[in-house]
Amino acid sequence: LDLAAELARGEVEAARLQAAREHDAEFVKAIRAYDWGQAKTLAKTKKELDDLQDSILRVKFLQYYITHGEKAKALELAITQAEIDQVNTALS
Repeated sequence: LDLAAELARGEVEAARLQAAREHDAEFVKAIRAYDWGQAKTLAKTKKELDDLQDSILRVKFLQYYITHGEKAKALELAITQAEIDQVNTALS
């Protein structure tokens, strides 16, 4: 291949990687916002759908433990600073 074709292929690959990074960032943003509908719309793979279901279940258990005053169990499930703060505020 000539240099121009090699450069073009590199640019296509760079654009594909950038799009994948942007997708991943949007998917994570939706999960962290508990925007399950948006996360489901963004999910493109079985792994992402599994991650979504795991996140929904984790948040349900987190809320259950907060509601039932089980701070240690809630903190085990808290993965963001906002969730840790929520647990500590609710169960101080």
